Amino acid sequence: MNSQPPDNTYDSDDAPPPPPIPDPTRVWAAYGVSTAAGLHVITAALILINRAR
Repeated sequence: MNSQPPDNTYDSDDAPPPPPIPDPTRVWAAYGVSTAAGLHVITAALILINRAR
C-alpha cells in the first residue's frame, strides 16, 4: 500500500472563488424593509402599552 503525504503547499487555484459583491440597491431595500418592520413592532408595542392603562 503506497500512500502519499498530504500536499501542504497552498495553491491559489484550490481556493474557493470570492463571494459576489451584493447589489447596493438590494442592500438598501433590505435595510429599509427591516427598519420599517422594526418601527412597526415598536409602534404596536407602544399602542398596546397605552391601551392597557
